[in-house]
Amino acid sequence: MGIALGAFGFVFPLFALSTGIRRVTLTESGVSWEGARGKGSASWDEVEGVFQREVRNNGFREATLRVVFAGGREFKADTRVSGYDRMCQNVQELSGRVFLARKEEELQAGGAQFGVVVLHPDRLEYGESVVAWDDLEQWVAAYGMLHFFCREAEDCHVPFTAIPNYVVFLHMLTERAGHMTPMSKSFLATGRKKKSAK
Repeated sequence: MGIALGAFGFVFPLFALSTGIRRVTLTESGVSWEGARGKGSASWDEVEGVFQREVRNNGFREATLRVVFAGGREFKADTRVSGYDRMCQNVQELSGRVFLARKEEELQAGGAQFGVVVLHPDRLEYGESVVAWDDLEQWVAAYGMLHFFCREAEDCHVPFTAIPNYVVFLHMLTERAGHMTPMSKSFLATGRKKKSAK
């Protein structure tokens, strides 16, 4: 996970957003923004969650980015931002450096929590669902969700919107559960034989 920024960072102008934010600047040290209610800034150490949501319906794209800071502050942006996709990538990368170290420490202590999902050295927990790595047959990202197909346990389907900092999550998941199955080779595309009754 790496990205190179110039000394001035990246500047993204925002237009006509309900949040009133007009301008976002990203640097190696943090993020700052300007809007109708004044200016704000935060270091990447203060970011507690980065959430991305994207839906496509009849060719129409609806996408939002929400960054939550310590103390409850947050800002939101959508595709009306100039360079929205690049901004999202940069926010995920820059905040991810801090989150990766933080979540690795949590994992070593027993479990790294990503919203309602908890990643353990030997398994993943989502609500009452438990996906053990030695029982996992394949996993795939599709249709706005992560799909975990298990040999014995119940399959598990987790919406991306439930996972903050999903870039860090996917990085850590791949290291423990193995690489994601390509969509074209997944059970979602090829079908799957029914599990044998226990």
